[in-house]
Amino acid sequence: MHEINLLLTATVHVRSTAMTARTDPGQRLADYAAALGFWLRVGGIDRIVFCENSGADLAPLQRIAAQLAPARRVEWVGFTGAALDPARGKGLGEAQIIEHALAESESLRGEGYVLKATGRYTVPNIAQVLPRPSASLGPDVICNLHENLARADSRLFFSTPPFLARYLLPRCAEIDDSRSIFFEHVLARAVLRAVSDGLRWEMPRHRPDIRGVSGTWGARLGSPFGERQARAAVFRLRRLLLQR
Repeated sequence: MHEINLLLTATVHVRSTAMTARTDPGQRLADYAAALGFWLRVGGIDRIVFCENSGADLAPLQRIAAQLAPARRVEWVGFTGAALDPARGKGLGEAQIIEHALAESESLRGEGYVLKATGRYTVPNIAQVLPRPSASLGPDVICNLHENLARADSRLFFSTPPFLARYLLPRCAEIDDSRSIFFEHVLARAVLRAVSDGLRWEMPRHRPDIRGVSGTWGARLGSPFGERQARAAVFRLRRLLLQR
């Protein structure tokens, strides 16, 4: 049975990064703490890798993990990333985190899936979103493509380490928020290129119900029940049409 290793990406100190409304380090750390508490309770995930790129002190989060789930395997990867042009936005930092985590984490070097999730968000329906257990690995990448396949939801997606290393990371130099080329565009381009090379892509089994406070807009994510149901129905139809 293939493993699913969760990569939680984090930046506590965002400083002057463009298009970022949630900038207070205290608020962001509290967001990460709340989300970590959620992920520590999720079943079906083998290991958790928490990777932070602004040199923040991770001790408060480590204490939470030790208190809530002392037997849970959590790998902590903290570093201070290279200086990036703030005008190009936070997507470059996200790519930097993924690259560093792949290079440094023991948990992400094996076979199976990397479940990349933005570390401040929770997904209450994650049990429905996780791939079904099977003896062999399924698609090379699982993510939600939308806007005529031009954008991917980068907040939560599954992929094999080779997809990240060979297709996603080499394209991340294209990210430039000042030119409206976001991480979501680059992820979608990487998926389409991989498919053209014979790799397999699928939409998630269910639409992820992502909750938290948007780092870009500062607004709380989540919709009323009726709206969630309607969006889930549209998602199922799109999935059916795209995976035929």
